[in-house]
Amino acid sequence: MNPHLKAFPAISLSLISLALIFFGATLSGGAVANAAVTSAGTISMYSATAGTVQNLGVKRIAVNRLGGSLGAAGVRCSTANNTAVAGKDYTAISRVITWASGDATEKWCDVAISDATPFTGQKTFYVKLSGPTGAPLGTYTTTKVTIYGNYGAGLVSLSAPTYTVAQNAGSVTISVNRYGGSAGMASLNYATANSTAIAGTDYTSTRHARVG
Repeated sequence: MNPHLKAFPAISLSLISLALIFFGATLSGGAVANAAVTSAGTISMYSATAGTVQNLGVKRIAVNRLGGSLGAAGVRCSTANNTAVAGKDYTAISRVITWASGDATEKWCDVAISDATPFTGQKTFYVKLSGPTGAPLGTYTTTKVTIYGNYGAGLVSLSAPTYTVAQNAGSVTISVNRYGGSAGMASLNYATANSTAIAGTDYTSTRHARVG
């Protein structure tokens, strides 16, 4: 038998094996790359819309890193005019928010809202995310913020400086009043804080913050 005939099948099998190893390595590398992208998470705003009263002071727009936190990441947060104008109705921002590797805590784009010139009705502006690094952008990349004018809006305050409640009462209601005007929307944040009573032992802490 011709010895050269035995060599061809061996070479053919070697080439096939080499091809399988090569393509297997390529597929494996792609899977690893996809896994790395997924574990880095995505960067997204809290929602597509948000609202604020004109005299709030600072509007906080939440930005989240979702679905993973592998590697450092960052994104630029900036504002853009609509019917609300920077320098008159709000203060423009353009800043970079960053996360360290392993960090998935909520970050904030803080925008100062001006009530130097009270108005009635509504005005809007945009807060946008751009230039992501380390992780791609997610669902919400722009939030439209509505400012509700406080001309004739009045004031809000607690109905009393102190409240008392029996330990076995179950709960206590704290009333908030609006007076001196009612034009437009009004909102506020609230939260409990310890004194001699301790949250988790004597009462259940509660808070509400308008974010978006």
